[in-house]
Amino acid sequence: MYLEPFVRYFKEIGEAETRTIYILDERSDSIPKGEYALAEFYCTDRKCDCRRVMLNVISKEKGHVASISFGFDPNGSMSGPFLDPINKQSSYAEDLLQLVKDLVLSDDAYVARLERHYKIFKDKFAHPQSAGKWWKKKPRKLR
Repeated sequence: MYLEPFVRYFKEIGEAETRTIYILDERSDSIPKGEYALAEFYCTDRKCDCRRVMLNVISKEKGHVASISFGFDPNGSMSGPFLDPINKQSSYAEDLLQLVKDLVLSDDAYVARLERHYKIFKDKFAHPQSAGKWWKKKPRKLR
């Protein structure tokens, strides 16, 4: 399974609809004050219907700080959210996971947006442009 950022293929939608968390004060947990974007990554495999998103939490100051996998089907094999065990996590990733659960994934409109993004992303890979790249086409034979 290979994941790609949503914004790579849907730049305008991705930039307009990326959720950001702002921590304005020092908190009792370990999350530092700052700005955290939830960058959406989806599977590019045409045959896969995993129905999940990887939310890479990107700190404006520190870069990547957590990878949260979220499956849309609560009874599915990849239900979530959970910290993705394959990706590197910061020392405060568990606290970020709890914050994302409480503030972000509890928002039904946001979860519906993620599912909509999943669908348009998967549709792009399920129906690639049949024309392809012009420079990769074989030349026509002239009569």
